Amino acid sequence: MPSADPETFEIMPWGVRDAKQVFYRNEGIEGGDSKSMKLIGFGFLRDDKHVYRRGKIVPQANPETFRPIGDHKADRDNGYFTDGERVYCRSRLMSGCDVATFQHIKGAYAKDKNHFYFQGNTFERQNEIAHRGKSSNQ
Repeated sequence: MPSADPETFEIMPWGVRDAKQVFYRNEGIEGGDSKSMKLIGFGFLRDDKHVYRRGKIVPQANPETFRPIGDHKADRDNGYFTDGERVYCRSRLMSGCDVATFQHIKGAYAKDKNHFYFQGNTFERQNEIAHRGKSSNQ
């Protein structure tokens, strides 16, 4: 980390920082606030302004309310998160979800009052993706 300040450099439970920057895998997190950065868990960090995953900002995520949906410790394939207004699969913002009724089922499966989801896609969308893959392999 050539740009790190050796005088203020410190190792944190979630990574490393100095007085001015936060680092993810030896690269500075653009816009990351080193003073307010905290570990959410499951590969996510937050500061006063943003939620981050793998050093990148999670779009539109509220850092004060961002949390996992369901039990991530018991089910490592569960990649669903919410900030109370939106639903995310890992760090990807999902569209069209009913946040109030969204729930993790098991593994990469979830549902709300309108759809079932696999890996963040509705079953209809997942079938389109699978069909496209079969067409290009033939």
